[in-house]
Amino acid sequence: MTLLKTVALLFILILMSGLLAGCTTSDGKQGLGQKKDFTAENEALKKLLPEKEGFVWVYSGFVEYGYMMELQSVAFDAEQTTYTVSGEISDPSGGEAQGDFSLALTFTVKDGMLRQSVKAPRIMDTFAEMILLQAPLSTNHSWEQKVKDANGKEYLLVCTIEEIGEEKGLKTCTVVYKDKNSDFYEKRQFREKWGLLCFEKNIRLNNEPIVMGYALYEEASGYPADTK
Repeated sequence: MTLLKTVALLFILILMSGLLAGCTTSDGKQGLGQKKDFTAENEALKKLLPEKEGFVWVYSGFVEYGYMMELQSVAFDAEQTTYTVSGEISDPSGGEAQGDFSLALTFTVKDGMLRQSVKAPRIMDTFAEMILLQAPLSTNHSWEQKVKDANGKEYLLVCTIEEIGEEKGLKTCTVVYKDKNSDFYEKRQFREKWGLLCFEKNIRLNNEPIVMGYALYEEASGYPADTK
């Protein structure tokens, strides 16, 4: 073998060694493009939701607004956990109002994120699709997301976990979602095993800011045997 070929072979071997070293995972095992394991993060997020079907939420709030919904199923697979919910927005007119009061909602826990997808023309929430929470669940953790309202208007939300606390012996998590380009915001508080406790947002009516929202009516919520 000529000297030139020997040098070229050594160069190739050194280059391959460097590439393999760059593919070493954090646990010391070698792997190319290995996906991050979000098991611990997903488990932490799932603790903020009821464990099984049959859970009922009853909410009430701003100007007689309210709704009731029930957890219909919890489906597990290798990559995600899906919670399917259905319900109905309250009709304060007693049946005289026209329109669709139905509610269909899906929570998905995957890749360290809790996502919400909702179909309910009369729901107070602004966005049909959004990330409600992102791990780690720690104070001041933040992320950004682009979302659209029912009219197609786009928002760039800066989402921040403002507080991790405890209520009735269960962990609580308060999150604020602020639009980068306006004074718009939404705020939610979650509690372990219960999910969403309360919701708040600001709107402008005749160019005046108004804060509106709703909260969980706990005595009528929970599993049927637990409600009073």
